[in-house]
Amino acid sequence: MTRIRTILSAVAGAVIGAHIGISPAPELLAVTAILPLLWCIAGSRLSAFALAIAYYLTAARGVPLGAATFFGDGRPNALALGVLLWCLSSVALAAPWALLWSGNKSIPQKILRLCAVYIVITIPPIGLFGWASPLLASGILFPRTSWLGIAAMTVLPPIIARATKTRKVVSVMFPCTFIIYICVQAYIMPFCVISPAGFTALNTHHAKSASGSAHFTDAFIRTTDIVDDILVQKAAYILLPETIAGAWTHASKQLWLPVGEYLAKRGQTLIVGAEVYDENLQYDNCMIFLGKDDNPIYRQRVPVPISMWRPFGGKGTANAYWLDGGRIMLKDGRTAVCLLCYEQYIAWPILLSMLKGKADMLICSANQWWSRDTSIPNIQIQSSKSWSTLFSLKYVSASNS
Repeated sequence: MTRIRTILSAVAGAVIGAHIGISPAPELLAVTAILPLLWCIAGSRLSAFALAIAYYLTAARGVPLGAATFFGDGRPNALALGVLLWCLSSVALAAPWALLWSGNKSIPQKILRLCAVYIVITIPPIGLFGWASPLLASGILFPRTSWLGIAAMTVLPPIIARATKTRKVVSVMFPCTFIIYICVQAYIMPFCVISPAGFTALNTHHAKSASGSAHFTDAFIRTTDIVDDILVQKAAYILLPETIAGAWTHASKQLWLPVGEYLAKRGQTLIVGAEVYDENLQYDNCMIFLGKDDNPIYRQRVPVPISMWRPFGGKGTANAYWLDGGRIMLKDGRTAVCLLCYEQYIAWPILLSMLKGKADMLICSANQWWSRDTSIPNIQIQSSKSWSTLFSLKYVSASNS
C-alpha cells in the first residue's frame, strides 16, 4: 500500500509539474496550488518526497537541453552537465518538502511547516534554484491581493487537507469547492495583464550573437539593425532585450550614447541591456537607461548560478546583488521593479522587491537564444505575469530569441 501511494504521489507531482511551461498561459499555474494540498495529506515522508521531486523534475524539463545549448551547443558533455544541474536542483528543492513533512494532523503545525518549506525554497542558497514555486499560484487564484495571497497559499492547504479527513458532508464540500475553483481559474476564466502607459517593448531575433560575450562587430551589426526601429517609436519608454548592446565598453558607448542623446531631445528614454565589466573582468548584467531618464542602472541581482555567477568568482563571472531591492524610480514619478531573465523564474527577487513597498510596474528583459526550443520561455512568461498580477503591477517585457 505504501508503495502504491508513493507511485501515485509521483504521478500526481508530474501531472502538476506538466502545467508549468506547457504554454505561455499563466492561468495554468493555478494547478500548482494542488501540490501543497497533496503534501499535507501525504501518507509518508517518502510519498512527500516523490510528489515534490516528480513535480520539480517535470516543471524544469527544459533545463537539460537549454543548458546543453548554453554550455556547448548540444555537445554530449554539455548535455550531461545540463542533466546533472537539472537533477541536483530538483533534489535540492524537493528535499525541504520531505524533511519538513510530518504525520501530525494539527492544522497550526501543518501551517508552520508549510511556511517553513516556502521560506527554504525561496531564500538563498536553495532559492537560487527556486523554479516553479507553488507560490506562483497565488497570482492566479488570488489576484491583486499581494501578501494576503501568499498567506492564503500557506493557510488554506492545511485547513482543506484536514477537512478531507472528516466524513461530514459540509467539510468534504470545502476541498471539492477549492479544487473546482482551481480548475475554473486554470481552464475557463480569462487572464490578462495591463501594460504601463507610455511603454513599448522591441523583441529581437539575433540568436546567440546577442550575448554580451560577442565581438564588437556583432554588437555594431545589432545596433545598426535596431536603431531604425527605435527611432520610429513614439512611446516615452522603449525597452530592449537583455544584453542586446553586448559589453558596455568605450566603443559600444560610441554607438548607443548618441541614440540616447537624440531620444532625450524628444523626451524619450531607452532601456537597453548590456554587460558592464570592472577592472577584474567581472561584470554586472544591467538594464541601462539612456535619454530623458539618464541616471538609473539596474544590476541583475541573481545571475544564473554556475553559468553566469560562480561561487569562487574569476574572470567572466557575473556579480550578484542578492539583497538589492531592484526598484527604479522613473522621472515621471512611477516606481518600477526590474527583473532580468533568470530572475523571472524564481521567487526571491520579486518578493524582496515587494518587501520594500508598493510599486507601479514590472519591467522584464530576457535573452532566450539558448532556450528557444524548450519550455523555458513559456515558464518565464507564466512566472512574471503571475507575479505582476499578484502585486497589481503593470507589465512590460522584451526578449531576444
